[in-house]
Amino acid sequence: MIDPSAYTLQTGQALVSGLDAVVKAAAEYPGPARMAVAAGSRPGAWMVEAFRDREVLRRVGVELALTMAERDAGVAAVEAWLGGAASILVAGAEGSGPALAALHAWPTTGGERGAAVIAACEEAEIDLWRAAARWTGRVLLEPADLQELKDWTALCLAGDERNPGPTIVLAPSRLRRSGALVRCGFPQNKLGETQRAARADPPSTGLDDIASLPQLGETAPIGLASIGPASTVLRQALVELGLAGRLPVFRAASVDRVDPQMWDRMRQRCQEIAVFDCGRDLASALRILSGVAQPASEAAGAALDTRSAHVLRGVYEVNPDRPADVAARVVELVRDHEASSGEALRKLVRARAEAVAIDPHRAGALDDDATQPSPDRVNAQAGADPVPLRSSIGWLLR
Repeated sequence: MIDPSAYTLQTGQALVSGLDAVVKAAAEYPGPARMAVAAGSRPGAWMVEAFRDREVLRRVGVELALTMAERDAGVAAVEAWLGGAASILVAGAEGSGPALAALHAWPTTGGERGAAVIAACEEAEIDLWRAAARWTGRVLLEPADLQELKDWTALCLAGDERNPGPTIVLAPSRLRRSGALVRCGFPQNKLGETQRAARADPPSTGLDDIASLPQLGETAPIGLASIGPASTVLRQALVELGLAGRLPVFRAASVDRVDPQMWDRMRQRCQEIAVFDCGRDLASALRILSGVAQPASEAAGAALDTRSAHVLRGVYEVNPDRPADVAARVVELVRDHEASSGEALRKLVRARAEAVAIDPHRAGALDDDATQPSPDRVNAQAGADPVPLRSSIGWLLR
């Protein structure tokens, strides 16, 4: 748990870990906020230990309801929302059934503020929650780091009249086990943009991001796209390879609400696009490349439209515990486009691949962003066996 005094900070930075980011979002929300969680669930056990003294939360206007069962937590969250407070339901990995029932039964009118369902799930359950969002008609957000988890949860609490009720926010286990410095304060600068995006036709989240896009009239040989948690792994791979800022990268906050205008610009200025996703059901990722305005009910069996088919290179599953595999895939994609990538980029990729293969820590130390860990360090932190990059991209040196 973070220092209790950090919950009151509205400026500067605070060190948070895991679900601290959610509590910080509730504390920063400018209004009454209620959190509901089952004491027997994994996140509930953490909160029981972290907040034995409820006064820590009361000082920042947050009320915590600890229930015996997940079903009761869902009822408490709905009652808090109907009572005029911003509401957060923290759903444990083992309690997804009751949480989904609460989502399905959540009223569409009656609440004055927003609500969020924090899905404290395992990576293998990402597809389950995506399907649940479509089934219940709710928006699902997939933050890539703790800063986004905090900010996006706070934005959900602000609510939107076009989308009454809760928004689902994924918090996979790897994200909950991480720690980071986050900027404090309610993200007021993003509130107007997200509300305008929700009112657009088709609606989007207003949280998508695109970087290093070629100028109008130019095209890049290869572009990269990522969904939610895969964005962090892809960003790390690009930093390790020295390709950060050199390839177009599109980041989607939600697989079902992609910004159509931003995605069209990406498609028009890239000859091919490779998509990276932590979900195991690649139909979800494929939906990005098939008319983003298409109803979710038609997504599973839909064929790619012609605008997307000619730029689709592939959809690749990302294992967050094996970032070296993503780095190897990026090198392969760039290598296949060597003829049009330019001599400077080819030399850079080869030099960086050699540096990483010889010493995985060496390339990371050469970057300006010294805070980005090497793949081996990330694997060690996650408890997995290190995966040397030499085994993944050594063929490039032959």
